[in-house]
Amino acid sequence: MSSPQHPTEHHGRSTDWDVGRFDRWAARYDRSLFQTAFFRRVHRRLGPAVSPGAGEVLLDVGCGTGTLAKALSALSGARVVGVDPAPGMVKEAVRKSGTEGPQFAVAVAEHLPFTTGCFDVAVSAVSA
Repeated sequence: MSSPQHPTEHHGRSTDWDVGRFDRWAARYDRSLFQTAFFRRVHRRLGPAVSPGAGEVLLDVGCGTGTLAKALSALSGARVVGVDPAPGMVKEAVRKSGTEGPQFAVAVAEHLPFTTGCFDVAVSAVSA
């Protein structure tokens, strides 16, 4: 799984700027107010709402540093794959999860490197 070849357009501008910003933020992202004040609450509610079963395959789009993907994997026994367009975020997700847990790839939601229908459930904590 590799990064996309073409930048994604969002509201008329390239997302390269956004990806770069998140890439630079990756190492300290989990300690940010944004993460602690917003995403932790979203993740606490989203996990039980999704409730994938053991053996299911789940996709976390915009996984960031992999916090939700890791929690969903531990909670349910599902196989979880996370994607994010920022290589730094994916690198942090891999570092945090180790070899046991979710798999991660650099990809944008508009150009996923997977076969259609290979996931039972897809989640995204925040969409633009």
